Amino acid sequence: MSRTTSASAVTTTNDDATSPQKLIKNGLGKLTPSYDPNWSTCSQRLFDVSVTHRINSLLHPLLTASLNAIEDLNVIKNILDKTSPEQRAILLSTKGTATVMHLETLNPPHSFCRTGTALQMAIYGDDEGVQKLLKEYMDPAEYERQAIEAFESVLPVKQRLAQERATAETYNRAADAQQKADAKNLLAALFAAMCVADPAEFICAGPNVIASTTSVSVTAAADKFKTELLLYTQKNPIHNRYILEQLYKIHASLEQKSFCVARARFLAQQGIAEAQLLMSKRWVQHYAWGPYYIADNKNELGVRTSFCHDTHAPPIDIHPIMSRLRLEGRCLDIFGSQRPCFTAQGLEWLSKLVSSKNSMQLELVTKREPEHRCVVS
Repeated sequence: MSRTTSASAVTTTNDDATSPQKLIKNGLGKLTPSYDPNWSTCSQRLFDVSVTHRINSLLHPLLTASLNAIEDLNVIKNILDKTSPEQRAILLSTKGTATVMHLETLNPPHSFCRTGTALQMAIYGDDEGVQKLLKEYMDPAEYERQAIEAFESVLPVKQRLAQERATAETYNRAADAQQKADAKNLLAALFAAMCVADPAEFICAGPNVIASTTSVSVTAAADKFKTELLLYTQKNPIHNRYILEQLYKIHASLEQKSFCVARARFLAQQGIAEAQLLMSKRWVQHYAWGPYYIADNKNELGVRTSFCHDTHAPPIDIHPIMSRLRLEGRCLDIFGSQRPCFTAQGLEWLSKLVSSKNSMQLELVTKREPEHRCVVS
């Protein structure tokens, strides 16, 4: 059942215009007479202050839950259901900041903040579940406007699409193409260096030993990738699902050239693990459950858990495992386990998961024409 509320009074896009105080002034000031047309200016101000306080008290929990892939979607639903339709429209159109919380538990910790509305936080985190829930409560035009603004955040050139009055679907496809190009660019130097390096230049004395290389160019390229990946993740708010896929493609390409266990482990530890450590919380949940299981059963794409699927009782939380990946020289495999390397077949399953995520994101932002039924008398 749809719970859409209108946000026609709050259609501006700059940060100041989407602050609670500004939205109250532009929106709720017009709603006050509906409660009592004889209210004095003083009463109206007290009412607006009260509503502003309520919006502010709900905003941070809502944004934090939307960005950090809250496991129980009822947390978000309860916030919205307990808010009046007028206030809910303002709440869902108000921007604020939230922290990517799981990155603060890493060793060393990282602190990333994102700015946006609840919907934009969900888009940043690649969380189709939260997006779908919020869509039930939002005016379609406001949903489209916010989605466009979120996709714009990763596009270097926005004016042409704006001039063409492109739809959210078009922006989504443009952002998707940009992220694919970004992933290739981030890994171009590492791929080139590893392609020309002699397999003998990669060293791994045992399964529990961190792999290394005597190649100066490979070492420099790996360090460059890790530095640029961190900066890229800080600058670009939307999770880039193609970085991991590109790393798997590099592994597959190198394996076709020649088989080398030490080289595969080096790429897993210096490339795969680094990308996994900077995943959005929603992707951490996918890896906890296992991309392999999700790829073959799209119903499991909706699973929201941080407990590893491929482990025996008692269940193991994935976050302590991730905090040790660098120290132990391991990465997460497609079955949701930690290993010193990754399976050669992983690309197929990871690509399936990426494809499913692409389809769901496009479905969420694609406008559907209303059905017209012919009535025969």
